[in-house]
Amino acid sequence: MDLRIEWVSGRLFRLINSGDAPAVNISCVTPHELVRGLQDPFDMDARDAYEFHVVTAMGTQTPTSLAFTWDGQDEPVRLLLPVI
Repeated sequence: MDLRIEWVSGRLFRLINSGDAPAVNISCVTPHELVRGLQDPFDMDARDAYEFHVVTAMGTQTPTSLAFTWDGQDEPVRLLLPVI
């Protein structure tokens, strides 16, 4: 399992599991008001992807990363958001 985030367009991003193993029981621990489209918890098969939106208020910065946990990874891991 190898999770990363790529930019799609606008505020739309894609979480990708580019590894050969599934990711189970994934939760985004970044404040939920910033992320739309990820149902916590969720699973991802190997080479699977989910699209989601990052929501910001007018005049606020897009976060530079989002934090996730999953089975076997209790400590949150920060995944960098691509600069748009």
